[in-house]
Amino acid sequence: MEELPNDVDALKQFIAEQHWQHTSEIEHLKEEQQAAIDEAVKAAVAAILRRYYGPPSEKFDPRQLWLFGQRIDRANLDQASVEDESGEPLVTRRVKNRD
Repeated sequence: MEELPNDVDALKQFIAEQHWQHTSEIEHLKEEQQAAIDEAVKAAVAAILRRYYGPPSEKFDPRQLWLFGQRIDRANLDQASVEDESGEPLVTRRVKNRD
């Protein structure tokens, strides 16, 4: 630790420098805390929105492309490309006979 000066003016200067340094450190810590709070709030809001809206329950059916005038006979509709576009495995539904 530094020795404190005996001169009153030098002592005042020393105290002012220490005060400025501590004030600067406190402001820096406040900025870091505010940034951390902002990030936590953003993450919480995103989590709430994901939970509230969740993943869509709608499933992609390649036959729906006809609604937009696209020709599915020219589209690449192999199982891998359909799974890749939909983001989930292709599931085949079996229709029960209604006799």
